[in-house]
Amino acid sequence: MRNFFIIGFKAAGKSDFGMKLSNKLEWLYVDIDQLLLMRSGYKTAYDMYIDIGKDNFLKKEAEVVQDLLSKQLCETVFSLGGMTPLNPYVNLFELKEHGVVVLLDTPLEKIKERIKKLRTIYQDLDVDALYHERVPRLRLMADIVVSSYEMEEPEEFL
Repeated sequence: MRNFFIIGFKAAGKSDFGMKLSNKLEWLYVDIDQLLLMRSGYKTAYDMYIDIGKDNFLKKEAEVVQDLLSKQLCETVFSLGGMTPLNPYVNLFELKEHGVVVLLDTPLEKIKERIKKLRTIYQDLDVDALYHERVPRLRLMADIVVSSYEMEEPEEFL
């Protein structure tokens, strides 16, 4: 196993879990959303999404993922954006060639609590409908499903 790719719905806790896991394993940690923002010069994904539109946002996100995969990184934990695994420009099979896809499964009510505190496009959308549409698809993509509400620390995952 060379890498972990942490996926999940928006505000599932992917970044927090990914960082804790990488610290525990003493591996490199990469947050795709943060890298995308650093490269683009935007302060938030919301601002970028609104400014350049959904399709261009997804293309930029895919470019970041492809660039990282081309570097052949090993022993790295990647936290992917909430839309990344469903991004039509990202090749999920290529992710799986480079590591294990881990779904951080977080209850809808917890996600809705977190989204209320964020500046995000999700505040204007039907989060319930999106959750019930996307999470089953994410489960099918994952090699491993981790329940975030049953686990306190990444050691329990390992």
